[in-house]
Amino acid sequence: MTPITVSHLPDDPRQTTVIVSVLVVIFLAAMEGMVTSTIMPSVIAAIGGMSLYPWATASFMLASTVTTPIYGKLSDVYGRKRFVLIAIAIFLVGSVLCGVADDMVQLIAFRAVQGIGAGGLLTMSFIIFGVLFSAERRARMQGLLSSMWALASIAGPIIGALCVQSLSWRWAFFLNVPIGLVAAGMIARNLQLPDEPNRTYRMDYLGVFLFVASMSALLGASMALTAGHGTAMLWACTGLAAGLFTLLIVHERRVAEPILPIPMFRQPAFRLSVAMAAIGTAGFFATMTLLPVYLQGVMGAAPATTGQALIAISVGWAVGAGLSGRVLHALGFRTPALIGTVMIVSAYLAFYWSSGAGMLWPLIACCAVLGLGMGGMATATLMAIQTSAPREMLGAATSGSQLFRTIGGTLGISLFGGLQLGYFTRGLHALAARNPHPALARIVEEPHLILDVAGRKLLPPDVLVQATEILADSIHQVFLMAALFSAVSVALASRMPEVPGSDDPKG
Repeated sequence: MTPITVSHLPDDPRQTTVIVSVLVVIFLAAMEGMVTSTIMPSVIAAIGGMSLYPWATASFMLASTVTTPIYGKLSDVYGRKRFVLIAIAIFLVGSVLCGVADDMVQLIAFRAVQGIGAGGLLTMSFIIFGVLFSAERRARMQGLLSSMWALASIAGPIIGALCVQSLSWRWAFFLNVPIGLVAAGMIARNLQLPDEPNRTYRMDYLGVFLFVASMSALLGASMALTAGHGTAMLWACTGLAAGLFTLLIVHERRVAEPILPIPMFRQPAFRLSVAMAAIGTAGFFATMTLLPVYLQGVMGAAPATTGQALIAISVGWAVGAGLSGRVLHALGFRTPALIGTVMIVSAYLAFYWSSGAGMLWPLIACCAVLGLGMGGMATATLMAIQTSAPREMLGAATSGSQLFRTIGGTLGISLFGGLQLGYFTRGLHALAARNPHPALARIVEEPHLILDVAGRKLLPPDVLVQATEILADSIHQVFLMAALFSAVSVALASRMPEVPGSDDPKG
């Protein structure tokens, strides 16, 4: 079969099949994240581990972070199709393992396996679109891609809620298997790309090791900060992370085929875009992790209600991404990015102020605004990165952008999640010291019971109100910190170039 190239599009009859094949992969990746967010409070109630639950997401993010640049670089050398199929296979194995996990430690480990596969799903999809389409058409296709993301994100919370209420949370992971097999079959049969393998390439194993070690040390510093392990551990991990990352940069400058797109940092659009992406995802993924806990643990909402909030984020993201993709070629990068970042900060502040009212619809409106801002900002930064990248570095630059997104998300989940747990734990202990109720003492020992319907019935009404207020206050602090942190991205967006996208790598 003749490979499909940019010159074949949009007239080649295989175009629709190719696009659908990639969109199915997007559907798989997007639905998984939303399903997991919806079911997590029920998972905590069933298997415990509330003090560890942020790491079920952080391990997934760390694994995908580590593998993202590897997928991008190897796909540049050995071909895109092969690594899409490899990513799907690993992702499905991880999904099955997650479905049979018996405790939170196992779930954290198996989510890491799932993350290794997920690291290639979105990255390879973005790369394939980058290979097939010119810059102008690529921005338009981004809207279609985001529409599929919205469809999956709407289906994900619904499926997650149905699994929890009618079957078991485990089926939320098992259902990935048939969808993944359909995606793999479509890609294996239909996707043909103009790959030109270079068998002389040798993998930069030292770079991979330094990258993994530096990220692990950075997460260790985050754990030390949030878990109160002392300043010695904090400074040791921070120093180790800084030293390893410095060695990584020095090494990557010297090797012929670096795993990180070091030359791209000379481009202002690339530097600003990856910084904005990292900052944006830090607060966003922390919110996605904690919002279901807030809705079910504080407001007593059902999983279906949690799904409504997540759907609002997803629909907002799709609309924001679609609008941003349509205006980028005319307005340039700065305006959509600036509008998006301002909306993100506004949403976090609205979360902080409105969540205390205890009403659902203001929170859902905040979710929609957050999604609009994230969708607009994400599309603007991705298009800026791909437009500024030479064609031979398109894969590395795209995977590099995904890399910094996942780094930001991983650190955001571990840092903000750890701080929330710290606030919550200290508040519970203080409450128990003032009110030595036996049921409250059990909640202190097993805080996941506050997310369990039966566990909540163990508490007298006045104690339950006080415990949920402590949980609410701990999450409010995260919303405020996310707003302050995201304000930095507004300043970065104001410095983005106003050059419309073009095929010229210099923009």
